[in-house]
Amino acid sequence: RDWLFNLLCCPFGSRHVEGICTHRGFDLAIGLVGARIAELVDGETGAVTYAGHSLGGALALIACATHCASREGRGDEVVTFGAPRAGTASLGAHLCRHGVPVHRYCDRRDPVPYVPLLCCWSHAGSLYEIDSDELTVAARGTEVDALGLPPALWPRYHRMARYRDALRAAAAADEGEQRQRRRHSAAASEEKAKTEEDDASRVRSGEFSSLSHLDRAGSTSEGPLYSARKNAAN
Repeated sequence: RDWLFNLLCCPFGSRHVEGICTHRGFDLAIGLVGARIAELVDGETGAVTYAGHSLGGALALIACATHCASREGRGDEVVTFGAPRAGTASLGAHLCRHGVPVHRYCDRRDPVPYVPLLCCWSHAGSLYEIDSDELTVAARGTEVDALGLPPALWPRYHRMARYRDALRAAAAADEGEQRQRRRHSAAASEEKAKTEEDDASRVRSGEFSSLSHLDRAGSTSEGPLYSARKNAAN
């Protein structure tokens, strides 16, 4: 049944959102789950993240478009993985108009994000390109895939497991970089505190007994040496 929805790819005025054109098959598919989604969303007072892989990503976009006008300002967002084009540019414009960010994760060798191939279709939101072999993720801004076929028609690159593994690896690498930055920052703070304590000890011991000594020590506008120089000048 999913493939039947996929094949109904003619542009179609959405039955759920006035003024936008969506993939007819996806618009019909959202009708099968729309009532359940509405039940979940209508009872939620906080932000809602609409997420899905492949057809699920296309449905997430249309579901969010259906509810975003009534939920504007609540921080809703859409996250898709290997999703096809779900509508024309009117779908992305509708989401943008209501302040909904769309985060689109695609492996460039995954064939699904390249369809439908008709020129009227468009992706929405910001692209994050995944390399599921190298396990990397790169932000590409609002770049839209060029029309045409992907570099290779390899269905294995469409598997959610590949997206999951690449995202986990990227998250772990990012966390490692943040830990390294925190360690460097802590080390710099400790070094600064030690230097200031050493300076304070030298001032207390009378090593710097005159303003000229302080000047030769290279006192700055911060810390105990500056205070000692200021007092000596006065």
